[in-house]
Amino acid sequence: MGQANPLRNPFKEDPNKLSSNPAEDVSPFEDTALASPLGTPEKSGVHKRPERSLEQKLGFADVERALSEKYMPHFLAEGGENIVYEIPGHPDIVLKGSKKVLYDILSDPKGETHALNEAKNRIDRERMLQGKLREHFGAEHLLRQKQFLMKVPVTREILAHTEQNYLRFFHRTIPQNRREAWTYVTIQKKQELKKGSYENPKAENINPQELGRNSITELSSMDASFFDPRVRKDFEEVSEGLLRGERAQRISEADFSKLIGSRPLNRLLHRMRGDEGLREAVKSFVENCVHFAEDTGEIIDFVGKDNIVFLKEDGRWTYKLLDPLFPFYDHVLEDARKIFVETKGEGIHDMDTDKSNKLTQAFVFVRLINGLAVASGAEASLDFLPEELLKNDTLTSRIIPKATEESGR
Repeated sequence: MGQANPLRNPFKEDPNKLSSNPAEDVSPFEDTALASPLGTPEKSGVHKRPERSLEQKLGFADVERALSEKYMPHFLAEGGENIVYEIPGHPDIVLKGSKKVLYDILSDPKGETHALNEAKNRIDRERMLQGKLREHFGAEHLLRQKQFLMKVPVTREILAHTEQNYLRFFHRTIPQNRREAWTYVTIQKKQELKKGSYENPKAENINPQELGRNSITELSSMDASFFDPRVRKDFEEVSEGLLRGERAQRISEADFSKLIGSRPLNRLLHRMRGDEGLREAVKSFVENCVHFAEDTGEIIDFVGKDNIVFLKEDGRWTYKLLDPLFPFYDHVLEDARKIFVETKGEGIHDMDTDKSNKLTQAFVFVRLINGLAVASGAEASLDFLPEELLKNDTLTSRIIPKATEESGR
């Protein structure tokens, strides 16, 4: 999570702007496309209140009560990263509760107050990043949404799955006897993402969730053939090129495709060669990804399920960012660059979980973005690290271990 500014009181109200708490005095549906079906903003039902104590502010109790009593979220589905709820009376919207934030709040050794404060800081950061997404990609590629803290109903299954997801990384258990829990929620328009459809059953779409799957699994591959010197040489040459900015332009589309070895990626590359409109949409997406990443130090999580969708609207290819921000860590690209320099000589398997995960995710993102830049003809590319910071080190030798006797070479 991003670090809080110690000089800033996140609960001190600025008289010149709306309250920093999105649920306080403002309905989550007001002034957005999430208003009532007739387009008339709903009254929040939350009126201005007398000044509250710091304890009350940190507890968020009155905010939660007003929202939960008025909107009464009903459980709809459970995904890998979010719990999805419906809001009665608003069939066109959904509320998504973050499992990671729910886990953090329930497991924080410093207590609920500290965890809620951290979650509040995360909301502030995500709002800033949403602004950056609009700046670099354009509002037409994003869903309108609002974020706030709220208690949501949970089940034993949800709690068990949430703990299972994060226990191996953060080593904290959560109570399994809760029936409601605080989390960070996002409210947005409902998007139908069924096979062959995107809101319109006749719409044509491409969901790139599988493009980089092999990129991730290969990083822990111990297949003996992988350590064949000829295979390794080709792998390192292509990988190093794709991680080095302008050098990526020297890598051929065929070498990129062979390196990743992903059937969905190969289908996309084949389709782009014969469809100029799709190629231009991918080119625009890639260039915007590069500018966003360099500006913020973040990555776009387009490997996850239903995070990014390329689709045809009115016969033209475009794309939508449905859930583009990486949910587990902040500053992934920025931190990965620092980690690589600070851990000179260490392999990824010698690092702690946070460091190795950030390096892996940044490695996959940069290599895939630069490969798509080559395939689409994009003019922008990412440089994981400038040459002067590598000092004859290679990125791939740190990420993927050389062959050893134990590897079965």
